[in-house]
Amino acid sequence: MNSLYQKPFFDPLKWLVDNYSSLKISDKEFLLLLNIEFLRTCHLPISYDELQKRMGIDSAEFDQLIASLVERKFLKLGSDINGLVFDISSVYEYHEDEINLDNAGDVFDLLSEVFGHPLSSMEMVKISDLLKEFGQPQLLEAVRVAEANRVLKLAYIEKVLRNNERDQQKNS
Repeated sequence: MNSLYQKPFFDPLKWLVDNYSSLKISDKEFLLLLNIEFLRTCHLPISYDELQKRMGIDSAEFDQLIASLVERKFLKLGSDINGLVFDISSVYEYHEDEINLDNAGDVFDLLSEVFGHPLSSMEMVKISDLLKEFGQPQLLEAVRVAEANRVLKLAYIEKVLRNNERDQQKNS
């Protein structure tokens, strides 16, 4: 069964405006959600740079907005063949008393947890690129290696990925 927000009659922009006060988010967080939804409903490409330009703020403040929305589970970041994916569908499932979302297996959440801080936009873009190039299983394996060696840096994870790729080519 589809959720309400997946029904053809559901208007996400109207829903966001109507529920703004109950979401308890800042004006800038609200504007970011509106921009993401507007671009999605108009079938326009959604990118980090485009959203930052539309918001008219510097990258540090933009990163903070994204981190805040991700932390509150109003925004999920993922990747596909086109790059970074901004998913705000969980905001439509919001209940003031509880947010019931399953984000198990989310690479971005995992890496945020591993690194011990919210991911910056540059880290998210780099992770998205690595996912496209190597795939999720290889990236997760490289994260395990980095954790085992206690070198929790994205550059190290990329080096592990490249070394594994080189070793596979030698063995082929």
